[in-house]
Amino acid sequence: MAQGSPGEALELIEWFDAMPADLLDALDGWSAQASSLRTALELARRIDHDLASEQQNRLVDYLQHAAWQHRRTDLVQALEALRRHLQTYISPRLAWEVALGGLKASF
Repeated sequence: MAQGSPGEALELIEWFDAMPADLLDALDGWSAQASSLRTALELARRIDHDLASEQQNRLVDYLQHAAWQHRRTDLVQALEALRRHLQTYISPRLAWEVALGGLKASF
């Protein structure tokens, strides 16, 4: 994700250290199994509650990177729409609920 940039690599390390481990585990588990819509909504609530807006943007980067590694261009596009929503005046929780609910349907 750092693409050869030492400064970016250090920022990513700091971001990973600041991320709640159980949240990353929940995201990995959710994406692997495409759980229920209720699980997606709960995950969106946790992301909105536990992460600042800058951390949420980094999380989108992380998820897009994972989608690229699995050659899921449809997910990359959906995550890019989420990024645009997070950068506007839309409620971050609503943006995550819509995105995760829509991504759940694509699995």
